[in-house]
Amino acid sequence: MSATREWIVRKLGRPGMPSLDLALLTERGQRFALSRLSFVYLRALVRTAVHVAELSFMTRDFPLEFAVPLFSMRALFGLWGSLWWGPLEAVRRRVRDEVNERRPGRALASIEAWACIAACIGLSTCAGSAWTVAHERSMEWSYDGLYGSYLLVSAMALAVDLWSRTLHAGVFALGRVYRSKWSMIVPDLLEVGLIVGLWRYLGPFALGASVLVTSLLRSGLTLFYTRQAYRSRRLSWPRFMRLRALARVELQDLRVAARGLLGIIPSQLDRALLMSLLVARTAGYHVLPIAAPYYALRPVAGVAQGWARTYYVDLVRMDSLSTTLFRHRLERLLRSVSVMAGALAGGTLIAGGALLFGVPGAQAAAWLVPLSFLRSHFSVLQIRALAYARTDVLAALSLAMVAVVGCTFYVRATDRQLVALVTALLVVAAIIVGHAQSRARNVQLVRARKVTLGAWLSELCEQRTAVRLHLACVSTKLARPAAVLHQLQSVSSTRRTTRIGRAWLLWWEDGASALGKTELAVLLGGTCEQHVSCDAGSGWEALDQACRAGHLPVELAAALAAPRSDSVCELRASFARALPMGHVVDAQHASAGLAQLSTGELSLVRRALIAEAREQLIVPRQAQWQVAVYAPHGEPALAFVWPAHALGAGEFRRAVVHAGWRDSLPRSLHGQAAALPA
Repeated sequence: MSATREWIVRKLGRPGMPSLDLALLTERGQRFALSRLSFVYLRALVRTAVHVAELSFMTRDFPLEFAVPLFSMRALFGLWGSLWWGPLEAVRRRVRDEVNERRPGRALASIEAWACIAACIGLSTCAGSAWTVAHERSMEWSYDGLYGSYLLVSAMALAVDLWSRTLHAGVFALGRVYRSKWSMIVPDLLEVGLIVGLWRYLGPFALGASVLVTSLLRSGLTLFYTRQAYRSRRLSWPRFMRLRALARVELQDLRVAARGLLGIIPSQLDRALLMSLLVARTAGYHVLPIAAPYYALRPVAGVAQGWARTYYVDLVRMDSLSTTLFRHRLERLLRSVSVMAGALAGGTLIAGGALLFGVPGAQAAAWLVPLSFLRSHFSVLQIRALAYARTDVLAALSLAMVAVVGCTFYVRATDRQLVALVTALLVVAAIIVGHAQSRARNVQLVRARKVTLGAWLSELCEQRTAVRLHLACVSTKLARPAAVLHQLQSVSSTRRTTRIGRAWLLWWEDGASALGKTELAVLLGGTCEQHVSCDAGSGWEALDQACRAGHLPVELAAALAAPRSDSVCELRASFARALPMGHVVDAQHASAGLAQLSTGELSLVRRALIAEAREQLIVPRQAQWQVAVYAPHGEPALAFVWPAHALGAGEFRRAVVHAGWRDSLPRSLHGQAAALPA
């Protein structure tokens, strides 16, 4: 067992450790959310100590105008490094696709290609910085080499950071990269210690020394844990500067990278605002500039935006047809956490401003409180768009926001007016993106050709053109039904296939491009004991024809012919009578009884729910709980959980599955479906 897996097992073994399953299956999701938010807030406090140390030492020995170029360079390179997370969406999506198709070699080549791009960008940045330093005297911004040395150090730190982030993104696409919390806190603490300890010897050059040492340490720790993640997932470590891998980058990847870059821009609005505030004029000499408390407390202000990124992997995992129920519950949790994060960031800004600068500092920081709540709410919309590959509206808005913020550098506005302008801009963006996401259908990142039976029935009944419906019973002695199903999927990208029981395969295709009898016989290879096809002018007519002719499997025909009713209420009542010791989970509510389970038991329940929703006919080993999922149209809406030792659960499970199939038919056809013969 690898070191990463040992660490995961050790963590899961802790009885008090909250997990994502606790948030998905119980009403105690706030506990899980607070455990993540508290660490993000703790790290922000440590980063704030770094900024406070820089600001206090610089303003104690030098005027504020002297420190503005240094702070601007730090914000600019930080903005550059943070924006790289957006284009890396092309790497993450490519790796997920290649691994899902069982092609790890191509996934590795994609990672190597983007790592090479990151290295080239980093080296170009270093070269450009060196050229700038060589012409430093003519630019009249030198101070005994301080600005030039700080520029070179920041460029080198950025180059290393871009490369390490790219390698991290390659395995981060498949799951969370587990690392100990101290590895993220120690570099920040070391940076504070270096600034305080070296200031008396190096003066302002201590800032550059601390940035160089801590950036190398931070990137080294990232690479160490990333390498463990590669080993645990049995992926080879990418090679450095493999130029031949650049052939793997396609035009579609560049489009995804561009949309990701535009989609991540709103999350970096605080850095752009900081650079604007550093050069903006104040309302008067008696008023404290907002830039002073904002720079010192910017990491705490960033909590309002940065907390949502920790849920990126979870949203990607939930973005599948079988976990719609979990995704709705997770999104509801994120909306509540956004309020807590905004309040935490806003309250800390006012308290920190008062502590550092007195009453004027609190008054200046109060201008940033509405922006904190808006950024926290907008971060949910943004991370959803990135995780679900819905970045078109977000990208268009980003271009408009960049244009507006860029104009502020040429407009002689006060810092208060700039904050008000950015706040109003974010309000408009949140309204537009929220409206666009509410109207969009919940779709998968990659639409699978093999779907659940409920989704298959729903899609079939929506077809208004001529279709050919096929029903085949595969002989398990001659072939595996799963292999035949895969063969059917590989022939046509428009064919929709599904499976019922262990032997029956169902698929439909466009009547105009349907395979002939000879081609179909070659494709099936004589593995079917029974095969029938029905041609009709629409999907519903084909289903009706197959049912009336008695071609449908007996279980499916009986489920579709049963009388329609309020399935949710009826199933809840039946569950309460048959299995009173069980629990019910839906998008809005969950049973408090499941919160008493251990982390391992909750994980098994979640795996069983996913397997049941996907109709995989797989029960996880050592399962102490049984589940049944009501999934009309293939989207789980209700889950029932009961102890494995309970009796009489088989009939109830069949009733739940049949109700999901029956309710997958459009409501307009329910009256016609009632006439189907059993």
